[in-house]
Formats: sequence, C-alpha cells, structure tokens
Amino acid sequence: MAQEAGPGPDRSAVHERLLETVLEDLGRRERAVVKLHRELVSRPALNPEHGGQGENDKARWLEGWLAKFDLVRQERYDHPDARIPEGVRPNIVAVMEPGDWVAEPPVHTLWIVTHLDVAAPGPTETWESQPFRLRLQGDLMFGRGVEDNHQAIVSALLLFETFQRLPAGPPLRLGAVFTSGALTDYRLGIQAVLERNPGLFHPDDLFVVPDYGDENGEMISVAEKTNLWVRITMTGRAAHAGFCLGPNAFKAAAAFVGSLDEMAVRFPARDRLFTVPTSTFIPTASENRSTGANHIPATFVFYLDARLVPGYTHEAVEQALRKLGRKVEKEEGVAVTLEVVERTPNAAPTSPEAPVVRLLKRAIFEELGRKAETVGSGGVTMASSLRAAGFQAAVWSMQAAGKNRCDECFSIRAQIAQTKVLARLMFDRRSLKKGRPPASREHPGGLTPKELEVAGLLGRGFSNERIMAELGIAKNTLRVHLRSIYRKTLAGGRRELLELCAAGLGGKKPA
Repeated sequence: MAQEAGPGPDRSAVHERLLETVLEDLGRRERAVVKLHRELVSRPALNPEHGGQGENDKARWLEGWLAKFDLVRQERYDHPDARIPEGVRPNIVAVMEPGDWVAEPPVHTLWIVTHLDVAAPGPTETWESQPFRLRLQGDLMFGRGVEDNHQAIVSALLLFETFQRLPAGPPLRLGAVFTSGALTDYRLGIQAVLERNPGLFHPDDLFVVPDYGDENGEMISVAEKTNLWVRITMTGRAAHAGFCLGPNAFKAAAAFVGSLDEMAVRFPARDRLFTVPTSTFIPTASENRSTGANHIPATFVFYLDARLVPGYTHEAVEQALRKLGRKVEKEEGVAVTLEVVERTPNAAPTSPEAPVVRLLKRAIFEELGRKAETVGSGGVTMASSLRAAGFQAAVWSMQAAGKNRCDECFSIRAQIAQTKVLARLMFDRRSLKKGRPPASREHPGGLTPKELEVAGLLGRGFSNERIMAELGIAKNTLRVHLRSIYRKTLAGGRRELLELCAAGLGGKKPA
C-alpha cells in the first residue's frame, strides 16, 4: 500500500488507543448491522406524494433506540403536513457529548446528515423478494432504503453505540440529523431544522452527507447542480381522434419537448467537475388525462427536470421556459401553464481545501488505502441546503449506485468500512482550527428551561450533589445538562462556567 506524504494525523496517545478500540469494536458489528437494517426496512417511510404516510413510525423507533444512551440528547424540529394522519413530518437531531470531557468540552462537532424517507418500491413483482422485508444473500442486504438512506442512519447509530462504551471521548462531538421529505421537498426536513434553530450548527463543524458515492469510497462530492422541477400543463380541447377539430394538447406537449434542444443552446456552459458536464432539461413523468385510446384529452400534463451547472439561476431558466411556452401557444393554439414544484437552493461548491474534505480524504486513505477525488453530482442532496446556509459539506458514502431501483442492496462489509472512515474523522484534528470558534457567550440556540435551572443553581454556588437534590435528577442527567451548557456557552472549564452563570450567562439571567 502506498504511503501518504506528510505527517500523520494530530492525535494524542490516548486518542490513538481509543481509536484502535473503536475500530476493533466496529469490525465485530456484522450482526448489529443486519439487525438495524432489518428494523429500518420493516418501517416504510413513503412520502404522501408516493402514496405513503410519512416517516413517523420510523422516527418513533429511532427515538426509542437513541433513548437507551444517557449521553445522547434528542430534539425534534417537526414540520406541519396536513396530508398525513399525524399531521407532522418528524426531524430528529441527536447529539452525543463524548466521555468525561466536561472540564474541556470538544469545540467541533461532526454532523452525519441523513434522511428517513425512502423511494416508492414500484411494482412488487419486479422485486425478487418483498421490498420492506430485509433479505440476505451473502454479504449483501436487499430491501427498500438500505442504500438510500439507511446506510447513513446505521453508520450514525453504530458510532453512537460504540462511543457510549468508551472510557473517554474523542476530540470531536458527534451529532446526527434524521430528516423527512428529502426525496420530495427539503423544506420539510433539513431546511426546517435550519430555520427552527439557526444556532444549532457552527461554520467550523464538519458536515458529512452519506447520500452519494461509489462502492470503493473514492468519490467525494463537493458540488451539486441546481435542481428545478416544473409541472407543465397544455390545455386544448377534448375531441375524438376521428373528428379532431381543435388544438391537440398532447401534440402541443410533444412540440414543447421537441423544442427543449433550444434550452441547451441557451444554457451551454460546461463544468468538468460533473460527469455530465452540461445543464440538462429532461421530460420525466406525465399525468394520464385521456378517457380512451381514440380520445384526445382536453389537457395534457407532464413534468420537466432541469439540472443546472453552477452559474445559472432558476429565474433565467424559468424565463426561458416561459418563452418556449409562448412559442408553443402561438404555433399549436393551446394554453401553456408552468408551475414550479421543486427549487433547490443556489449553493456555492464546498472548497476542495475545506477541513471536512481534507480530513475525509485522509480517513479514506488510512482505512481503505485509496485516494479519493473531489467530484460534482448531478443529483441533489441535503448538502445543497447546508451549503446555501454557509456550511462546508462533503457528500460521501460507499454506495454501489443502486438507489431507487428494485432489489436495492448494500454490502455489510461496506457498511462497516464506511463507519470506520467516519470514526477516523472523530479523532483527527489536524485540519481543524485551533481554540474555540469565535462566537458570543450566549449560544444562538439558547438554553432549554431545564438547562437554565441548572445554570441558575450553578451561579448561586450550588454543588453538583445539591443541584441533583434540588431538581430531583440523576447524576447522568445532570452530566448531560452540564455538557450541553458547556457547548452552548463555550466555557473553557468549571471556573469559567461558574463565572458565566453568576453573571447571568452574558447578560441573560437564568430563570
């Protein structure tokens, strides 16, 4: 195996031993991998657009699983959705405060950003086995969602479980975000989390979105095309094919699709970062409005998927499509209506020199012996929303490009190797900024009511034992509250925290 040039990762001897323990533990987790995938596959999380009832069943199971660990705190950022019985789409944020690091809390957090929803399975007869029942065949696990996006969820859960058992923590904090609606509408998921708690993430945190890659782990996506989905309605006149006297909506749709080459001429830029280096304008689904094989429908509805290389805006493309629509109206005698159904954010690419990319490349080399390259993706992931919000996110996983297909599968060995790579990120600080990130003493997300109670008692000079007795809480519960307060106030130690609490946490008096 070739050796990477330059010094090794920045790790203390203690961290080296902890990492060895973690990697050994993960190497023995084949049965746990299968068990977690079986639980996730058995809980369909289909979007209402695809005839499902959302992600609540899977979210409840996930909350119960995470509740086993006293170092993990959970928060919900649900988004209302009247289309499903429970009326909300769940978004769960889980953070593990590592080990006994209260005196010197970690500065940075590694966020693993995942989604709960899965694609519709399609006709079950095209599957070799039931889509929502895990099937094993050698090293492969088959079932809807194993690759998109259960492998990301399982990596996060394995790390939570492994780190819980360590005598001390890694130098980074571990966080995971489990979102809804990632296959249909990011406003329900990652964007809802960003809007509800704008102080949750820090620009110096590390963000990995395990939602794209190759089976060798050699591709890190740092840029994505902007996505624009448009619903196009052609309105003509219903007629019998033998007595066609008016404008034909179907024929007008064909004329519109046949003219899409004009869009490629209008938006010709190429970007070699992407496998398909140009913007694309692809007609996809249609809605059947015909009442018979010899009937011309009054309306014909179809969808267009536009994916734009960096530099082009939604507004420019929409304007060009409407101009094309007016041309078809004039030539075919129909009315053309365009409705945007999905618009992903215009987001600057992640720098190839960003800490998350440099650390990920090094972890891949250490664990897999491979040199990863940075690429762009034609698909859109939650990284676009993170990048648009100013965060440097890397999209990486060890996928075999089988998402959304029948007999979707994922490798047990790949699952463990992927998780080991993410574990290595937790112990390598060489590319991270030193010291505490610049921030106000009062965390933008604010303290919870219970944390304010704890801070108030600290400020009055209460000992840990007296706080536990006063609030009626256990030692582990107090420890979780203290770690959260350290994180939110950025206090460097117990004395500094006591001073902040006595001063009312930077001017905001505890209740």
